[in-house]
Amino acid sequence: MTGKSVWVASFAAVLLIAIVLLSAGSPSVKANDQPSAPNAEVKIDNFSFGPQTLTVPVGATVTWTNRDDIPHTVVSTDGVFKSKVRDTDETFSYTFTKAGTYPYFCSIHPKMTGQVMVKQAQSCGLHCNGYGFPFVAAAVLSQGGCCPKRHNQNGALNPIRSQGSGWR
Repeated sequence: MTGKSVWVASFAAVLLIAIVLLSAGSPSVKANDQPSAPNAEVKIDNFSFGPQTLTVPVGATVTWTNRDDIPHTVVSTDGVFKSKVRDTDETFSYTFTKAGTYPYFCSIHPKMTGQVMVKQAQSCGLHCNGYGFPFVAAAVLSQGGCCPKRHNQNGALNPIRSQGSGWR
């Protein structure tokens, strides 16, 4: 084989592997299908909720854990959720299914307040494979690029952009 033939064969093999990895081996997901939402945690300690403001995507489950030596509650100001009295190391969880701001307080100690901000994740509408990469890289670059697995914890897009010789 000549050097040119080896180069062409190597290039074809790399191209074939790239196509297989990008389009086969796992089911495709449309960008409108939201990945499972992450869980978030709020600690109750020293008569305060921490963090006091928490931002999560729609569908996230927030768990409050009482790390204080005295009982506390978690009560939504708008009546959306309400825990029973939680003793030390007990938890309360709530799954947020709608975007919005949810202020809450401790009914035993009303000066203890916090809020959960629930954001709707954005979607780019591109079809992506199960690895979170678009099928057609040119389409991604022309539209600014995104994928459902490329949304950050606040629901904002994390664009895929070409930079130098590689993807980031």
